[in-house]
Amino acid sequence: MINSMTPAGELLRAEIEGEGPLSLERFMEVALYHPQHGYYRRAVDPFGRAGDFFTASQLQPAFGQLIRAALENHTTQRHLRDVGAGRGEMRIAFGPPWTYDAIDSGDTWPGAIEGVLFANELFDALPCRAYDAEDRESRVTFESGLFQWTSAPVREECPGLPAMVAQLAQALTRGLLLVIDYGYRAQDYRHRFPQGSLMSYRRHQAETNVLAHPGEQDITAHVNFTRLIDCARTSGLRLRTHTRLSTLLVEAGEQTVAQLAGEHAGALKTLLFGMGESFDALLLEKP
Repeated sequence: MINSMTPAGELLRAEIEGEGPLSLERFMEVALYHPQHGYYRRAVDPFGRAGDFFTASQLQPAFGQLIRAALENHTTQRHLRDVGAGRGEMRIAFGPPWTYDAIDSGDTWPGAIEGVLFANELFDALPCRAYDAEDRESRVTFESGLFQWTSAPVREECPGLPAMVAQLAQALTRGLLLVIDYGYRAQDYRHRFPQGSLMSYRRHQAETNVLAHPGEQDITAHVNFTRLIDCARTSGLRLRTHTRLSTLLVEAGEQTVAQLAGEHAGALKTLLFGMGESFDALLLEKP
């Protein structure tokens, strides 16, 4: 049975009772980003062994060293801003001559920079809308003590993606935007995700019921890279490369990879052959 009586669940139930079925977008806004009860705003740390999932940023120092060395092949600028930084674990790898600052959910954005904006698993957690096989919006209702769909979703769209890309582009006076995430090209979606790509993670277990435990589990959707790149071009960015994460990490160079193979073999294997083959890396440039 779904535990709908979490604090975020109480807020969502009251909103549904007052206004009717909610869009998934609104459900995610409350479940993930409510100032007190949202999954990413609460005091409980969602990352690592004691949390719900790992990101590449927890695989330190290997991930940070690989990203730093790879970026040094692409730019002479030495300022990295980590957007959606979580714990800010990348800081350790970006010491002098680099400067590092971090922005997380709810933080006030600082001024524009010249350098690198780093967005690791940022776009997959943006609130999205869901649609059924008849292209009707699948909304969230509350019946018999459970959050339920008004119709079965088979695809998602992220209304906030263009605005997020535009915000990142505006924050960059000159330099690079590095996006690392899991996703798809538009032409591959129906084949790869006939039932949609929505997923939750709780205690390191994948959950298909994204409406369960609002505020206490992650909710994600795979990123439409085709749309992201189109939005980037509209915002004045140009695509330098779109590749597998493993390919980007290997650009760190033979010496860096060999050193990590000796000192952090497990993390390196995960990054190159696990996450590296299931995540994409987009390098976008603002001339």
